[in-house]
Amino acid sequence: MYCPRAASGIEANKLWFDRNEFNAIRYYGSSGGLSVPESDARHGYYGLTGFPTSWWNGTTTVVGAGTDVINGVPYRAIIENALAEPSSFKITVNSVDFTTPTGTIDFDIEVMETMADISNMWVRMAVTEDDVFYDSVDDWHQDVVRDMPADVALTVGTLGQIQNVQAQFDVDPTWVPEKMEVVIFIQDDDDKRIETSATTSPTADYALGYYALGERIAVGPAVGTYTYDRFRVYNMGTTTDTYTVSVAMEGAGSETWIGALCDDSICYGETFSTSLRPGEYAELYLDITPNSSGYANATVTLTQDNWPGDFPRTIGYTYMTNDLDVLFVDDDGGETHDNYYVDALAANSISYGFWPRGNGAPTAQLLDNFQVVVWGTAFAFPTLDESDRAALGTFLDNGGKLFLTGQDIGWELNDTGGDAYAWYQNYLHAIFVNDDTNDYTLNGVSGDPVSDGIDLVIQGGDGANNQDYPSDIDPGDEFASVIWTYDANRNAAIKADTGTYRVVYFAFGFEAIDNAADRQATMSRVINWLMNGAAEVGDELSSVGSWVAGSPNPLQAGATIQFAVPASGPADLRVFAADGRAIRTLFEGETTAGVHRVEWDGTDHAGNRVPAGVYFYRLKTEEGTQAEKTVVID
Repeated sequence: MYCPRAASGIEANKLWFDRNEFNAIRYYGSSGGLSVPESDARHGYYGLTGFPTSWWNGTTTVVGAGTDVINGVPYRAIIENALAEPSSFKITVNSVDFTTPTGTIDFDIEVMETMADISNMWVRMAVTEDDVFYDSVDDWHQDVVRDMPADVALTVGTLGQIQNVQAQFDVDPTWVPEKMEVVIFIQDDDDKRIETSATTSPTADYALGYYALGERIAVGPAVGTYTYDRFRVYNMGTTTDTYTVSVAMEGAGSETWIGALCDDSICYGETFSTSLRPGEYAELYLDITPNSSGYANATVTLTQDNWPGDFPRTIGYTYMTNDLDVLFVDDDGGETHDNYYVDALAANSISYGFWPRGNGAPTAQLLDNFQVVVWGTAFAFPTLDESDRAALGTFLDNGGKLFLTGQDIGWELNDTGGDAYAWYQNYLHAIFVNDDTNDYTLNGVSGDPVSDGIDLVIQGGDGANNQDYPSDIDPGDEFASVIWTYDANRNAAIKADTGTYRVVYFAFGFEAIDNAADRQATMSRVINWLMNGAAEVGDELSSVGSWVAGSPNPLQAGATIQFAVPASGPADLRVFAADGRAIRTLFEGETTAGVHRVEWDGTDHAGNRVPAGVYFYRLKTEEGTQAEKTVVID
């Protein structure tokens, strides 16, 4: 049942993308009549664990195929992300011959960017055939591997060098040459990454290619102009055509921001058009000028006058100002569940930035700009890949705070095993118990600062209604505790506090909570606990050490500042401007152990209203100094 779903999703993407963008190879298993020894060898190369498994660019692995992949949308998001990545090589096919009994191929590899290490990089070729009928399955099959010539070592790595490759392969007289092609790809065996691919299929009359250099996400001040690294749009077809590039922005607080397309000499504004002959390209930069606190997701759209496809190509960029508390990472595989998160954050006046995971993997350096990271995987695979786990691990080691939610995170990482499941246990402090509870009613834990008094339903209502596999998990160690349960024996969510970092982990999707009020209350409790330990539960939290937090944030008229000290003694709480000037003393003197509250009316020592900007609450005790950022708005 699952293999036909995956096949349907791949075929949908072959209709969306042309062959210079997306090539598919199917390695059929040895239990079927379409297998060849080379396919079995590739299964071993990738460490196949089950059917169907797909490998995208050699590094992104998707195991299984739910009903959502039939239309190809989850796969499409992976392909779009890979298309914007530049390649260091160009493959040009000179000739191919499928004459029996021995076919031949001749092609050149040109180095477009010098590679530091090519010692373990290989040129590989797969001879495939479409429309193959296999009567015991009573179905037609596409991209069937018929033969794979011997691997060829890559010998060129310096800009401008060219390597010619000539290879032979078997051709059975029952195969149909008109249905055959050779897919060529360069693969680095150090990490299995596929650097580039090409096919012997004819080049289309009208086709578009593109890539973007550098990071496509930036965090910076709310003033000035930020220029991203360059991107290119290519005419990949055989006919001259007019290509148009445009940019549009959306995001909280970005209504007055300006996005412009520029080259080395001029900025064109939001739209640029030019005529390109076959093989020509236009090189542009994206400038973003923020005019306020907030974030913008900028979509650069690439089209051509005679575009044959159903949808344009896009490159995503994000800019976030450096005064935001929370980063929301939208990792739902192209679905549209982000509104459930941003609505809950906005309803609680929580300042946040937004990063679509399809634009690339956030780095630890990026995550470190935020106090809290909210990461939603919905029901998309991979849930957290190796780069995600590495960045989040470093972020947490640096004292970060994480709210992670989504279906089958535990199932996937446990199924992958090794370092993946070790990360799950070490950083989420969880044990995966069961894939599917088939239970959609969750109970809060009495006395818990996050869930006390909040029972949840994760089915129906105005939620996403997308929960196929809410998982059962257990706390993994002394740092973790249960915060929502399905019943007395099964748990839906945990929190963990190691003293260095804090984590809240839902083994279900936050987006499925069936009403906005519960989503907002849940988000408020989670963020409050992550940021300051949820002072509303009482003085017992002072045992975790000193801390300070203010609400609301951002603020206009005034704020309530809560601070905790672990033992009686002197305490000093002041407001500082971003340039280090002391603005107001809120408390100075002896205090008892526990949680305390003071009010700040938003004025300085002289009673004057402070101007809009970034400020800090700084608490000094015998234990040390703690600080909390806040934003004053007009």
